[in-house]
This record gives sequence, C-alpha cells and structure tokens, in this order.
Amino acid sequence: MWNILLDSLLQEAETWNVHVQAYADDIILIGTGKTASIIENKINTALNKISNWGFSSKMSFAAHKTQAILITKKYKYEMPNLKLSDTNIVFSENLKILGLNIDRNLNFVKHVQDTTEKAIVLYKKVSKTARAQWGLNSEILRTIYITVVEPTMLYAAACWGNKASRIQIRKRLDTITRVFCIMICKAHRTSSLNSCAALARIIPLDLRAQEELDIYEIKRGKSIEQLPGRKLAIPINPFNLPHPALRVPETYNDICTEKDVEMKENN
Repeated sequence: MWNILLDSLLQEAETWNVHVQAYADDIILIGTGKTASIIENKINTALNKISNWGFSSKMSFAAHKTQAILITKKYKYEMPNLKLSDTNIVFSENLKILGLNIDRNLNFVKHVQDTTEKAIVLYKKVSKTARAQWGLNSEILRTIYITVVEPTMLYAAACWGNKASRIQIRKRLDTITRVFCIMICKAHRTSSLNSCAALARIIPLDLRAQEELDIYEIKRGKSIEQLPGRKLAIPINPFNLPHPALRVPETYNDICTEKDVEMKENN
C-alpha cells in the first residue's frame, strides 16, 4: 500500500529540478548547484511540495529526524538554509543510507572505519575458538573469512571501491586482512601481510574492493580494461530474444553410419 501511495509523489517529482529516490519509507533528495542559494532554492521548493503532498495524503514527515549533507570540494563555502514544515534541517558531516556511511568529501573513511570495527568484533569471537595448537582448522577459518568477514568489509564496495587504494582506507583493510590471515595459516603474530595472505590463499581486501567495483561497472556496460573490445558474457533476458518465427534456423546433416562420418571428414 505504501508503494502505491508513494508512487504518485515519485511521478510528480520527475518534473522537479532535484533527483528524488525512495527506499522503503525513507525519501532522499539530491540537488546540485554552483552556489548555496541555488541549492537552497531547489531543495526547499521540493521540500514544500513533499510537505504539501504529505498533508493531502493525511501524513506528516518528521522534520527533527531529517538530515542533510553538503558534498563539496571547496575550502570555503556557504551552508544552504533548508527547512521542512518551518523546521530547520540539521547538516551533518556523515549521512548513513542503507548501511553506507557517506561523508561530505566522499572519501568513505567513516564507512570503512565502521565496517572495520564490526570485523574486529568478529575476529575476537572467532579467535576464542581458534588457536595455533587447537581449535578450528585453517579451512574452516578461511570459510568463515570468505563468507562472513569479506561480505561485511566489502559492503557497498561498488560505491567506495575506487578509494580503496588511499592510504587511510588501505591501512584499515590491510589490518583486517592480516589478522585473519595470521589466524588461518597459524603464523606468528609478527608475520607480514603478503606472506600470510599467500599462505592463507586470501586476496587483500583493497584488491577485492576494486574487483567488486569493476564487476559492478562491467555488468552495466563498461568495457574491460584488461581485454579492450571484449564484452562480458552475461545471461540474456528471454524477453529480449527475437520471436521463434523470426530466428535464423541452424542447418545440420544427420550422421548415422561410419560412411557418413568419413564423408564429413573428407569434406
């Protein structure tokens, strides 16, 4: 019912000067502009329309829970004054959307920091049952890492994968990779990351993040840099195939005897 009700707002928003996206009962507005006044005008106009839509639909939006973030690379800038139902919207340095922590510089350091803390909690729990001389064996630990730790660390890597090579993010990723690799291969705690990763058969997380980003972009039509001119083989939607009556038939000959085989080989 909510999707049906919200659909009218999304259709109306197609004519606005801002991008409107809805996730369940959350609505996101994205407005761009060269100055704060342009952004303020665009967003406030859209907020007024959304507020009026909510009033006509007999519902209200929680203005005190609404957050905003200004994404800019400028050193000096003005903050736009945004209001929803005559209530000022608070600007924050980070904004969490569907588990992805977005900062105003799009560095995603805070997001990687949060996922690193989750992975450390997992490491402490697993380390209680895995020691050098007893406990879970290496294969089980490697399975736990690949199926639990990697998905946790690589969540939304399609958004932040291009930042994985930065030193701030790479250090945090390498920390998680190293502690788990040491646990998997039962190595000494002073062992290096590269040697432990090779022995544990684990790909470092910064490379895995870049891999996730590349796969995401390739699936959406980007060419493969390592194989220029080659397209990714992906399943085709059967509804996009031509009608059976319009397909070009394949010609073939029946081969039933050894004589037919010899004739085919000679030809």
